[in-house]
Amino acid sequence: MRGSVSITADGLTIRLLIFLILLLAIATALPGCKKETEQARKYMRQGNRAFGAALAMGSELRNTKDGPIVSLASGDTGIISQVASRLKEIKLEVLRYRRMVGIAERYYKDISELSGVGEYIEYQIIILKAVENEKEIASLWSSLLRKSSDALERIARGEQVDWGSQAKEAQAALEKIERLASESAEIEKEALRLRKEKDL
Repeated sequence: MRGSVSITADGLTIRLLIFLILLLAIATALPGCKKETEQARKYMRQGNRAFGAALAMGSELRNTKDGPIVSLASGDTGIISQVASRLKEIKLEVLRYRRMVGIAERYYKDISELSGVGEYIEYQIIILKAVENEKEIASLWSSLLRKSSDALERIARGEQVDWGSQAKEAQAALEKIERLASESAEIEKEALRLRKEKDL
């Protein structure tokens, strides 16, 4: 009987030790998990601020769509000097817009470097779809500006410009920009719903 009691006591001691070790492991891990979560939240918020600024810039750019690019594509050569000046300004705006989209993307992607932040990864996956749209919009703007600048240079050299083709390409690009921007807005709403649902 004594041997039996001893074995039982030893078994209880071992189980107690295992339990205490597990508790210690959990207690040690919790501060790390909390730190990772706080960092993920920080990256998300920094990304959101940058992306919000980028979207505002994109909206301002779209407000210029009926300005110099369309005017130039219409073949109205009477305003060439005004168009040339405004195109330079828009190029700088597009550069700032592209840079801000890139900053937002870097912050969002930094979340992937963390562990135990699945809900933030879920948010990241959604919002990066909108980021990709904005990157494509920036590329479309750059292409539009390049073609418009080329047209101005040809005019300066006294060459003929195919205004019909120019107008068609410009209109197609501007319509795609509008569509992508609309998609981005819907994706952002989806990301916001997730953020509220998960209290991120």
